[in-house]
Amino acid sequence: RGRLPEGWNELDTWERFCVACNGDVEAAAEMLERSLAWRKTFVPGGVSSLLHYDFPEELAVREAFPQCFHKSDRLGRPVQYQLVGAADKEKLRLATTMQRILEWNVHRAEHTIRVKYPGCSKSAGRQVGQSVNVIDLAGFDLGNFTSEVRSYLKQYFQLLGANFPGNLAKVYLINTPLLFQPIWAIVRLFLPPRVRPPQPAHAPNRTASRWLVGWLVGWPASLAAA
Repeated sequence: RGRLPEGWNELDTWERFCVACNGDVEAAAEMLERSLAWRKTFVPGGVSSLLHYDFPEELAVREAFPQCFHKSDRLGRPVQYQLVGAADKEKLRLATTMQRILEWNVHRAEHTIRVKYPGCSKSAGRQVGQSVNVIDLAGFDLGNFTSEVRSYLKQYFQLLGANFPGNLAKVYLINTPLLFQPIWAIVRLFLPPRVRPPQPAHAPNRTASRWLVGWLVGWPASLAAA
């Protein structure tokens, strides 16, 4: 009590860690202790210092890998869109480093809990504590799934699972090529079994995905031409 980061709901946090540990209270307490220790050492100043992360290369990163948060679904959960199939790994490599991207994504996870969820909760009139991820795989190139990318994804997903459990409610894949199925099977294994997200739902295109996700707005204008 009193040791959680500012802006973290105590009951919600405890429930997240308990669910991640299948209701084992002792294991959940140990997991939370490890997470609190990690927060102090991940970057100088601790993870809380990443809430206002200085990321001047953000525009170049978003151009190399189009993505954004855009409004919420019908349950009030914030929705993140990622055009994985449009990602240019060479432009991304020139724009920044994998460590900087990792820090940026931790910043976004922290910002989601401390800023987005309270805002969504106020708009929905009830507690909102999870988000939704929509991944567009149109144009996906197997050559982008390099050993460096696999290593990063493993580190990133394990970091999220250990320190931000239960944050992701749903993953939706659209324009999914057949060759991605075995890749997703590999990516899921990067997560500890207790905190793996469910098998993602699929939609053949953006029109179908709007029905599938059930959001009330169209595709983000910033990504419409991507």
